[in-house]
Amino acid sequence: GWCSVNWRVYAQRLSRFIDQTNIEVLHFGPYQPGWPDSLPRGGSMFEHRRHQRMPAAPSFRCQFDAVVSFLREAVYDPDVLAIKQTIYRTGSQSVLMELLLEAVRRG
Repeated sequence: GWCSVNWRVYAQRLSRFIDQTNIEVLHFGPYQPGWPDSLPRGGSMFEHRRHQRMPAAPSFRCQFDAVVSFLREAVYDPDVLAIKQTIYRTGSQSVLMELLLEAVRRG
């Protein structure tokens, strides 16, 4: 027969169980984001991209500073025609949102 399970309760209990165990494989180690090796610090990401094969944007493993730096350069570059960014949530003092608003003001 059909059995209904309240997955939210199950997930909460499972999470508490994992928190209370010492089983290494159930725990993630501390996350240490880093600056992408393929990107120069302080230089132009766009100029670097012209000479190197690299993704159009930093990956999720990057420090957020790399993402902000890439976006800042895009906002102030007159050759950029569009910026497409998915925002899931943000704080009230968001550098990311300020840059996107500046891009809107610049047209």
